[in-house]
Amino acid sequence: MNCIVFPKKRKKKVLSESAARALIDERFDLQKALLEQEKEFLYKVSETLSPQQALRLNETNRDFARHIYRMQGREREKGREEGPEN
Repeated sequence: MNCIVFPKKRKKKVLSESAARALIDERFDLQKALLEQEKEFLYKVSETLSPQQALRLNETNRDFARHIYRMQGREREKGREEGPEN
């Protein structure tokens, strides 16, 4: 499996039209690569598990990722409410 490098977060600023188009293309390329990796993974897993089990595993993985994102969001919100430690 290939490794995907995520671009660093950029500071919010006004982008030129060409820079915005380049970012759009970059996002779709990343999403396409992630989808291709997920497809490869599911086909490989379904060689060992049944296709139904592979789908359930994939759904469970997505649910778990959503749960982690929510937890991280709550932690960030909690940190903002508490303010700086100093």
